[in-house]
Amino acid sequence: MTRSRTRSPLARLVALLLLSAAWLAGCAGHVASGHHHATPPPAPQDRQAPPAAPGPRLQDPPELVSRDGVLKASIVVERRKVQVGGHRLYALTYNGRYMPPTLRVRPGDRIDLTMTNRVREDTNVHVHGLHVSPRSPADDIFVAIKYGRSHHYTYRLPRTVTPGTYWYHSHADMMSAAQVAGGESGVIVVDGLRGYLPPALRGITEHVVAPKDFQIHGDAIRTHGLKIGARTNRTVNGQQNPVISLRPGETQLWRLVNIGANIYYRLHLKGGRFHVIAQDGYPVRRVYAADTLVIAAGARFDVLVQAAGRPGTTTLETLAYDTGKAGNRFPVPTWPPS
Repeated sequence: MTRSRTRSPLARLVALLLLSAAWLAGCAGHVASGHHHATPPPAPQDRQAPPAAPGPRLQDPPELVSRDGVLKASIVVERRKVQVGGHRLYALTYNGRYMPPTLRVRPGDRIDLTMTNRVREDTNVHVHGLHVSPRSPADDIFVAIKYGRSHHYTYRLPRTVTPGTYWYHSHADMMSAAQVAGGESGVIVVDGLRGYLPPALRGITEHVVAPKDFQIHGDAIRTHGLKIGARTNRTVNGQQNPVISLRPGETQLWRLVNIGANIYYRLHLKGGRFHVIAQDGYPVRRVYAADTLVIAAGARFDVLVQAAGRPGTTTLETLAYDTGKAGNRFPVPTWPPS
């Protein structure tokens, strides 16, 4: 993929796509399935999981939005029992939520963020992908916020930062994987991506679609003794199999972002296609279409999805994925969840 800040090629390509009656034909009302996976099944790796019952309507995270060039935000880290993926479990939460607020800013904004730690381990926060200073009081990953203490971060976004989807999460020394697995992760949106689209698409519905998985130990989300490829519960925005509704023929912008600790997702839109307009915070020079996207931990895709002209449903499913001989296997999820 070639990265670019040039607007006109992307706008022209999207406009051409809108003239094609065939693009994304067959994709209508959407059931987003947050499945689970276990040890590798004996069937071929690409075998699809049994269908899961649709869940509640997808809930986008609440938003903290910048005003007059400044986003003032407070994040409290605490261990709290919450409803997540059909379970009630102790999790590491931001502001009492497993799926915390989305931070929404614009290029050139300043983020004033105060983090308060109410868990017994040191923690901190990292704004993943943003081009900001790595020194205090900005994105210093060596800060250790002690129990009961607060730390104030100030990030100045350059005016040249590209619009798209980013994320924030714990980067505490030697504990980041455990804390992210426990729930310490959320989404950042840098506005301006709609300006790359033709006028007909600038008012379309937008959704955060954030796969986030967890392993269970007793009545809590496991944070220690984690094993990549172990049985895990997959959610979308912390929900089990949420439903995304589209009107016949409607186009939506989905912000696909993997905010898990280690997992790879191989996402497949059954009967439809993703049209990628940005990847990892960079608008693409040339829109491309795919019915399957591999989303590594921390990766992001901003995509357009269009429903068919008739009522119906399709499924967003997670397929098996093997990172290679020296890597990890993520087999087909099993259903029902544990």
